[in-house]
Amino acid sequence: MGWWSETVMGGDTPLDYKGFLCDAMGVPFDYKFTAEHLGKHMPAVVRAAEGLKDPIAFQVLGVMILESGAECPDDLKARIVDATKADEWAKNGDAVRIRHMTDLATKICLHTPGTTVEVPSEGLFDKFAEMIESGSEPGLVNKNRGRK
Repeated sequence: MGWWSETVMGGDTPLDYKGFLCDAMGVPFDYKFTAEHLGKHMPAVVRAAEGLKDPIAFQVLGVMILESGAECPDDLKARIVDATKADEWAKNGDAVRIRHMTDLATKICLHTPGTTVEVPSEGLFDKFAEMIESGSEPGLVNKNRGRK
């Protein structure tokens, strides 16, 4: 598994976890779910995130909530904020990762249902294009050597 970006969704792990959370909703990974759909399945999605036993799972859930505009009760907001504080990569002092964790925590705390919020993301192919454009040798660099 690798990481190509310090963003919340910038690696294989969060993309895999999003797949597991989508499975809990009974939808494919690329399904454009609504706030209502996520809200209807929230108990199952939270259980799935708990089962992954990794703070990144709740970070991913936070992104899904923000991007869909789903309701997020205060206790779930607290769990997502706790997940940003437990991020190993940020705890190791990576300034860019810390910025992304702070951004997610702030957006979750301020989130109101029905409002969609964009969360910064860099796709793998975007990173390849950036490397090619800059003249760098394309290749995957594991941005977070301490993560699985």
